[in-house]
Amino acid sequence: MSFKVFWAVVIGTVLEYFDFLLFAHFSLVIAPLFFPDSDPILSAIQGLGLFAVGFFMRPLGAIIFGKIGDLRGRKPALSVSVLWAALPTFIICFLPTYNAIGIFAPIILILCRMAQGLSLGGEYTNSGVLLMEVTPLEKRGFYSSILCASASVGGIIALGCSFVILYSDSPPWAWRIPFFLGSVAGLIGYKMRKILSESPEFFALQNGQKLTSSFSWKQILEDKKSFFITLAIGALVGVLLWTPVTYTNFYLTKIVEWNARDAVFMTFLANITYIAVLPFAGIICDRIGARTIMLRSTLAASFLSYPLFLCLIHGYIAITQIGFASLVGFFGAAIHHVMIDLYPVQKRCQAISLGFSLGLAIFGGTAPMIAAWLVDLTGDHTAPALYISIISIVAALAMRSYPLAKRQTERFRLKASNVTAATD
Repeated sequence: MSFKVFWAVVIGTVLEYFDFLLFAHFSLVIAPLFFPDSDPILSAIQGLGLFAVGFFMRPLGAIIFGKIGDLRGRKPALSVSVLWAALPTFIICFLPTYNAIGIFAPIILILCRMAQGLSLGGEYTNSGVLLMEVTPLEKRGFYSSILCASASVGGIIALGCSFVILYSDSPPWAWRIPFFLGSVAGLIGYKMRKILSESPEFFALQNGQKLTSSFSWKQILEDKKSFFITLAIGALVGVLLWTPVTYTNFYLTKIVEWNARDAVFMTFLANITYIAVLPFAGIICDRIGARTIMLRSTLAASFLSYPLFLCLIHGYIAITQIGFASLVGFFGAAIHHVMIDLYPVQKRCQAISLGFSLGLAIFGGTAPMIAAWLVDLTGDHTAPALYISIISIVAALAMRSYPLAKRQTERFRLKASNVTAATD
């Protein structure tokens, strides 16, 4: 595998997630500036809702950038997506507040979040498609885990910026600095991806047949089992990852009134745990099979979510964060390795991007709000555990329907030999 491709894909993902997650980590400051309200909790919930808006644009971005990836190639899709993420980040950097331009401020902010979500719709999954198509078969689990970790690295850098700026003597406008740096970093990512080589599998396909430009729901959904598996993967990744990262921070700062600095540290702990677990899980995946490790992770999540929420409400916050981060690390390590095998080369980008983004948007993007709503409805702060358990069981059923690892390996080898023959 070319390390130039590896670093261009991974660093581009780091930069794009840095751009997208800046808003999440600065939402407690940004929300009052653009959505003024006398109730701080309501203002925070509005900030979480705006965070979800970015997720709901991901399916549309999946269609747009997935189509580019399957028609024009993985390289142009990834180049355009990282550039598209930099533009709204630059606009947010200089966007006047509600007090300056009134209702136009939140409208423009919402449009920027929509544009960022649009770019992410094809970024993460298209990166996975390209990386898996150039990765040796016996190492796909490990490299899939590294790509997953790169997204979280972008989040940690964004979190570090919020920690330095929000909890120091920085001026009130200092939150804008990381957004400017993020837009510049996006241009660097674009330059790196412009020099990428195309995927060998797509190159062989492009030379062997005429590619169609039409988007067809029927074509994407013709294998319902594959699409269901992809959707379930996106759902559980979103729920397991964003509940500890966003809802826990909301719970600590707004419900039990923790110091914001301590709450940020707990979010940092979750991210560090997730990054540390991923490569280890990727190595295990390459040894025992993706289906095995992911199925066991889903079952563990369904049983452990309630005890982990009990730890949260009894003050054992570190256990909660480490627990959820470990669960999503073991489940998420192999997702790109799994999803690439579900579809043929000519529709991988569209089908994977759309299925994963729908699952992430519908279930992951709304997870913090659903968690807050369940607590408000029941008065029980462990209520979100039921939601996580249900999604985990559905994901377990999906992974049960995924073919056995041995059969997957045989199909991988057959595809690899066909691609080699086509290239020669």
